[in-house]
Amino acid sequence: MSENVRIQGNVVKPHDTISKTLRLVFKLDERRYQALSWNVPGIFIEVESPLESGGINRQKRAIGSVESVSVMSGKQVLVSASEPGVLSVGDWALNVDFSKHPTKRLPASLLASRLTPQASTLMFTSGVTGLSHELLRLVRPHYAARMATKVVDGQFMVQFSTPDDVQGVLVRVSDVISGKDAEITLEANTGVWAGHRLGRSRMTCLPVRDGGYSVSLYFDLEGWPSGAWVFGFDACVGGIWGHLANQRQDALAAGFICDEEGRQVRSEALLECLSALSDKDSLTVLSRVQAVMSTCYMQESWESVQWIAGMWRALLARWNGRIHEAVTTLVDLACARAPEDASSSWLLQVTAGAVMPEIYTLPAVAYGKVNQSTHPVCQVLRAIADLKGQYPRVFPDLIHVAAASGFSNFTEVAAGGEPRGFRLDSYIEGLRQTEDRVGDSFKLADENFQPSNGDWLGPVHHRFATRSLELAYERSLAGNEIRRGQAMGLCRFLKQKFPSFPHDYHPRLAGHAPVVAPWATGGDENLPEELVQRRQNLDQITHLISLLAFHCRLGARNEMALRRFMDVLRSSNIPVDASLAYLLQVGGAAFAYYLLLWELVQKAESIR
Repeated sequence: MSENVRIQGNVVKPHDTISKTLRLVFKLDERRYQALSWNVPGIFIEVESPLESGGINRQKRAIGSVESVSVMSGKQVLVSASEPGVLSVGDWALNVDFSKHPTKRLPASLLASRLTPQASTLMFTSGVTGLSHELLRLVRPHYAARMATKVVDGQFMVQFSTPDDVQGVLVRVSDVISGKDAEITLEANTGVWAGHRLGRSRMTCLPVRDGGYSVSLYFDLEGWPSGAWVFGFDACVGGIWGHLANQRQDALAAGFICDEEGRQVRSEALLECLSALSDKDSLTVLSRVQAVMSTCYMQESWESVQWIAGMWRALLARWNGRIHEAVTTLVDLACARAPEDASSSWLLQVTAGAVMPEIYTLPAVAYGKVNQSTHPVCQVLRAIADLKGQYPRVFPDLIHVAAASGFSNFTEVAAGGEPRGFRLDSYIEGLRQTEDRVGDSFKLADENFQPSNGDWLGPVHHRFATRSLELAYERSLAGNEIRRGQAMGLCRFLKQKFPSFPHDYHPRLAGHAPVVAPWATGGDENLPEELVQRRQNLDQITHLISLLAFHCRLGARNEMALRRFMDVLRSSNIPVDASLAYLLQVGGAAFAYYLLLWELVQKAESIR
C-alpha cells in the first residue's frame, strides 16, 4: 500500500527520482491503517498531450530528457518544485513561487517560440541556492517528405525534400549487428567531404523550381564497415536543431546493408548470417533491433528499413522451445513500449508477446529472473514467481484478501492453509465487500499509481487494470484503424466461439464468463450509440485478454493448451499476430491482472 518507497536499513528513501510524492502506510491492526504522504523535495517534470478523443495523456519525464515542441502543439509541460525559482528558455524567463503554485503549466507552443540557436534548454534556477538545472532539452521538428535512397558511384545517397533551407544535418548511424555507431554533423554545400570514424560524407541543400529545397546526403562506401546500418536524422533550420519528420510526426530514417567491400547486400543474405551469432550475441542484437522497430517511421523510411522486421522474427524464432533460457530478455521485448516522444496513439506494429505468447507459459519460478520494470506485465510475472515461493501463505502480504474470499475454505486460507473450492462469483463479491472507496480513489487519482504487493487481485488492482484499458483504448482511437478493426473482429469471433468457459473445462469455471466485473455500469438504453459501442468493444477486448491469459498459464501445466487456443484464433482467418499486438498493448494491465488470477486459480484447483 505504500508508494514510491525504498527502504535501506533504517533509512526510507523515494523509490525513483521522477515521482513527486511518497506514501507510507502503517498497519495499526487487522482492520485499520494509517497513511502518511509527503511531497518529495526536488524538481519534477510531466507532459500533458491532448488526445483526439478529447482526453489527456500525462507522462512523467526525467530531468534532462529530450522533448519535442512545436508552435502548433497543444502539449503542456508541467513543472513542480519544492522551492521558488526562475524558469527560462533563451531570452524568456518567469519567476515562480512554487510554495503558492505547486505546479506551473507551460504551453509547448510558448517554449517552441522562445527557442534560439544559442539556447534550446528549459532551465530552472533556484531562488534559494542560485543553482541552475537543465530540465528539458527542447527540439523543434522540421518537416521532410519524398525520401528516397539509392547506391550510385560507390556512394549511399539519401534524398528528401523540405519546405525550408537546411543549413546542416546531424546523422545518427548505428549497426544493429555489431553495435558500432557514430554521430556525423554535416554542413550544407561546403563542396568538400567531411571525415569521420566510419569514412567520409557530404551534404547539399538546393532550391527546387516548385518551391522548397532538395537535400542530398552522400556516404562514401569505400572503407565503410560492413553491417546492417540504420540512419536517423536531425536538421538545423534557421539556426534551430530538431528531428526530421513528416507532418504526422513520423520519423525520417534510412537503412542500408553492406559487406566488407561496401557492396549492398540483400536482406536474405543478412538473415543467413544471423545463425552464426552466439546465443548471447543474438539476444543483444535482438534488443537493438527491437529499439529500431519501436519508432514510427514515415512510409518511405519504413520501406528503407523494413528488413529489420525479418531480422526481428528470425532472431525471436531462435528461442522457440527454449524460452526459459532467455526469459529476462524475451519478457523485456514482450513489454517493449513506444518511445516517450512518440505520438500518444502510436502502437508497436508487432510485439514479442503477440508472436510468441509462449513467453507467458513458463513455470512460475522462471519469472523470478524478470527485470524490475514499471510495465504491469513485468510486475505481475514477478508476482507469479513470488506466489510460487510463498504459497499458500500469500494472503494478505502478497495477494489481497479479496482473492482469498473466492475460496470455500476462507477461514483456513486466512490462517495460512491451502486454498480450495474457488468460486468466481464469491471472488467478485469479495471485491465488492473489500473495496476501500476513499483509499482506492486516492491511489487511482495519481495517474502514476501502480499496484504492488498486497494490492494484487484486490479492488484497486482490478480498477487499475480497467482504467488502464479504457485510457489506452481511448488513445488508440487517433489512429490504428485497420489493426483495431482486425482486433475487434477477432474479439467478436472468440466471444461467439467461447461465450463462457466450456463445460468440459474445470467444473469450478465451466459455464462462467471469463470476465471479472464486480461493478456494473448500468444499462445502455439511454446512452449515445458511440458509447454503447465503446462499452461493447472494451468488454470484448477483456473477454479475449482473459481467455488468452488463462490458456497461457494453463500452458505451463499442459503444453497443448495454448496451442489449441491459438488454433481457434487462427481459424478466424483474421491476422492474429497484428491483432494480438494491438490488444496486448491496449490491454496490457488487464492481461497482467488475469495472468495472476488464473495462475492462482489453476494452482489452487490443480487445473491441468
